[in-house]
Amino acid sequence: MSLQQIMAKNLPISPILVLAMALWFTPCHGQVDPVPGVEPLIVSQDHAWPPFAFEDREGNPRGVLVELWQEIGLRLGRPVEFRLVDWPESIAQVRDGRAQVHGGLIPSPERSGFFDFSTELMPLETFMFVHSGFMAMNLADLHDTTVGVTEGSFEAEFMVREHPDMSLRYFPNNEHMIQAAVGGEIRAFVADYPVALYLLDRHATPADFRALQRLYRQPLVAAVPPGDAELLQAIDTVLAGFDEEELRRLQQRWLRSEKVEVLPVWVLPATAAVLIIALLALFSLMMYRQRCRLVREVAERTADLRASEAKFRVLFESAAVSVMVHDRYTCEVIDANKRALESYGVADKSSLHEMDIWAEPPYSFADVQRWFSRVRQEGPQRFEWMSRSVTGEVFWEDVSLQEVALRGVTRIVSTSVDITERKELEDKLRASEEKFRAIVENANDIIYSVSTSGILTYVSPNWAEKLGHDIHEVIGQPFDPFVHPDDLSKCYEFIRLVLDTKVKHGGIEYRVRHKDGGWHWHVTNASPVLDAEGEVAYFIGIARDITERKELEERMMRMAHYDPLTNLPNRILFSDRAEQAVNLAKRSGSRMAFMLLDLDKFKPVNDEYGHAVGDLLLQEAAQRMKACLRASDTVGRIGGDEFVVLLPVIEREQDALQVAEKIREALVRPFRIGGRVLTISCSVGIALYPEHGDSVIELSKHADYAMYFVKKQGRNACLIFQDEMLDDGWQERDTTRLE
Repeated sequence: MSLQQIMAKNLPISPILVLAMALWFTPCHGQVDPVPGVEPLIVSQDHAWPPFAFEDREGNPRGVLVELWQEIGLRLGRPVEFRLVDWPESIAQVRDGRAQVHGGLIPSPERSGFFDFSTELMPLETFMFVHSGFMAMNLADLHDTTVGVTEGSFEAEFMVREHPDMSLRYFPNNEHMIQAAVGGEIRAFVADYPVALYLLDRHATPADFRALQRLYRQPLVAAVPPGDAELLQAIDTVLAGFDEEELRRLQQRWLRSEKVEVLPVWVLPATAAVLIIALLALFSLMMYRQRCRLVREVAERTADLRASEAKFRVLFESAAVSVMVHDRYTCEVIDANKRALESYGVADKSSLHEMDIWAEPPYSFADVQRWFSRVRQEGPQRFEWMSRSVTGEVFWEDVSLQEVALRGVTRIVSTSVDITERKELEDKLRASEEKFRAIVENANDIIYSVSTSGILTYVSPNWAEKLGHDIHEVIGQPFDPFVHPDDLSKCYEFIRLVLDTKVKHGGIEYRVRHKDGGWHWHVTNASPVLDAEGEVAYFIGIARDITERKELEERMMRMAHYDPLTNLPNRILFSDRAEQAVNLAKRSGSRMAFMLLDLDKFKPVNDEYGHAVGDLLLQEAAQRMKACLRASDTVGRIGGDEFVVLLPVIEREQDALQVAEKIREALVRPFRIGGRVLTISCSVGIALYPEHGDSVIELSKHADYAMYFVKKQGRNACLIFQDEMLDDGWQERDTTRLE
């Protein structure tokens, strides 16, 4: 049975979508070696859409659509090159010309605006999946639940169009979405049936989620940019040539049909009843065994208690800490070990009846009575206490009180450990911390500490003053969200350097986010703090705000490379970009175009209306030229009303002419400046690499020849340089504009 027949009968795809042996033995032909003289067919597809298209661990494209397009490429006589990316990017690649065909998607009205579609590759069913433990009977039960969808997918378009009241969470691909579902971040998601079961089988089990409702059944087709009828016709012709057996052999390694049985309605209630009966029986058995165990324990504990008093006496006398036995209500000392007598400076326990020697102000015997009362009401107690011996020596104790049954009578046993040395160290440490805090809180720079896992464990109070965040919003948070994304990599390297070398480092400059959304430049150093084993426990850094310095540097850099009037690259920056473009074209064997443009009838505007109006006209003209170019192209002003345009990559000379004509048409439209309507035009000369030179100087000269020829022929036109232009008697003019 073919894949088309399986889906036509509404049979869900098996959870075990990937046949392990097929994955092991199937060769991974990700990119086909280029065939001389044959242009490869570039196919764009989602990189995380198994079993249709995905990348294996070695980065090779795999899946039923990958193999289908490899076969289509063989029949077209063209090698196939796959570019697998996130779903939105896979569509963008075809739209902007980086790929020739999208390997498989569902047609929609929105996509019809920028794609032409092939005949059907295969049918595809899409379901709403919910967690098996989520009590939902239909889509109406999901209105208070966030539903996961893949960004840029047909599923997302369908949900927005058909169920606009549902709360959606977008994921870059199906893999991330189902990982989030398995991790409990969402309880429902929309996915193609084979894809959902394949990924659930990988990350959990398909039983963890169930198909709540089928949303639609749509054809899966290929897509090409509008107007490429020749390629679309060739693909449709190849698809029509596949017979059912060929498709079956192509798809059998990845997909197979499997009927999903639905449990009868009575199974769950019956199972629950049987489970309750079994649990009751098990509970009765456990209670019986517990009773037998308790009887045995009572007998054993009775024997243990008889021996415990003897053990207690041995431990009591040999303990290295002070131990005393008290009356439960009067607090009177009934017994005390040798260490207790030494601590209080008495010869025998009878001298300990004077209770006032236990406490040194601000503590008193009344406090002792309150602690004993808490033991009787709440259980064991522990506290720190300042005591005094009969000789007047004051010392600190860590005291524990607990009720103990001795010879059938409940007593309270106190255990005391001398902590005088520790308290003195704490006082010194507290004084040191207060001194350090005073220094930190009065520093001009921000002082911070970061754990080895990248968590901000301390920031000085001036963080709030300099960056706007309350310190409670910062401490305990990862440092990543506060650092500019472009600077994160060097911050990671800096932290790794400190952790690896275990010595102080400094001088790294990076941007930190202000609460108002702006970015401040900081320069920082960091010193590691080592633990007892010599490993880095955390590190402390000092950051200084250098925003003003960086802004000054940026202004100076911009003044050096940009025209102050039009904000376009000046002669220096344009020459640098032109040199880079020529070098790149030499290495890659590509073509490029260099244009020289002069505004016609600009001088009369300056003469009649003044330089202020002329400057505004130049600024508006610059913006119109920029709007005609790609992001990779450059337009610059090299003086007066002269401009240069760089197209670093073109396919044909006609491409350069089209861009030049687009600029000419933009500049010939009337300008509205200061309530006046002004009209100008432009003359454009074009030189091509490598036809008209292999250096910026040669290209500049030949573009200037072409522009001058335009002016001589009547202006307001665009021409590509021709050798015949040199025979016109004016080749001696100065054309070294970028030297």
